[in-house]
Amino acid sequence: MQHLYIVNSSGSLVYHYSGVAGLTEDDNIAIGSTFFGLFAMANECSPKGACVSGLEEVCFSSGTIVCFESRTGLKFIASADKTVSAQQLRRLLRAVYIGYADYVQKNPYYLPDQPIRLPKFEEAVHRSIRSILRPS
Repeated sequence: MQHLYIVNSSGSLVYHYSGVAGLTEDDNIAIGSTFFGLFAMANECSPKGACVSGLEEVCFSSGTIVCFESRTGLKFIASADKTVSAQQLRRLLRAVYIGYADYVQKNPYYLPDQPIRLPKFEEAVHRSIRSILRPS
């Protein structure tokens, strides 16, 4: 897997995981907010009533980007090369969402829409990546 982003309902990056080196924090923020804009445009460009979920999957010659939107408007975005299927990425995003609900939302010290810096959530993300994308 290359990248995992969580973008809040305002378009701000609240979490990112990079499986590859080379991107700065500013690059990750730009990518997260750009995807938020693309998601909003996809919602507006689709025929009214036909699409309520925005951009869900983008496939290209070298990989895939998949997005899962929660009911609260959080967008969980994952990208990977072509060795990882879109179905695996969707399973990963749902597992990360469950970890988010368990370790972030239930944490009384976490403030909504703030960057996520919780070790238990980090562990849950790494565990999900290992179990779904790199099964033994």
